[in-house]
Amino acid sequence: MDLTTLARVKVVLEINSVDTQHDAILNQLITSVSDLIETYLKRIITSGTQTEILDIPENNQHIFRLRAWPLTSITTIHYDPDRVFGTSTLLVAADYAMLENGRLGDIHVFPSLGVYPSAIKIVYVGGLAATTAALITSFPGFVYYVEQQVAFLFNNKTYLVVTSVSSGAGSKTLDPPEDVLLPAVKNGLKRYRRWL
Repeated sequence: MDLTTLARVKVVLEINSVDTQHDAILNQLITSVSDLIETYLKRIITSGTQTEILDIPENNQHIFRLRAWPLTSITTIHYDPDRVFGTSTLLVAADYAMLENGRLGDIHVFPSLGVYPSAIKIVYVGGLAATTAALITSFPGFVYYVEQQVAFLFNNKTYLVVTSVSSGAGSKTLDPPEDVLLPAVKNGLKRYRRWL
């Protein structure tokens, strides 16, 4: 999901809404910056049904941090060392709980589990917003930083160096590297970032 709109970025850049000369590059930058910020934040922004398959670590921890938070609900949790995740591996609701009402995306699983890779499958609903419009309405400060980053890259195209490469085999769009995020953008978004 794009984390802002072309119309909003044009306002920031003081580009008339009827001027379409830069729309293609701006749309590409909006998408690239949205992906870059989601990667930087180490989380899934788009709210919806998510599925994660997780390892049970050596310390046999029973608290799992999910990438799309806050959590709205847990649909199912399966524990299966064989990674088939059939109905017999389904945990009952009494076997797990969302911590802090899902605010940080943490789930506590109560039964003792063996240490296996990819043995927990969690299906849940979570994320910051389901649509760009909902994100803009609910988190205008967050969107502000997205727009500032897009505007910066547009005004300083030398940071992009090469945005795409074409050859006989096709073309590839290159996204800006994470280190082009402005310090003010990183600082403004840090409260939305997953640290562990």
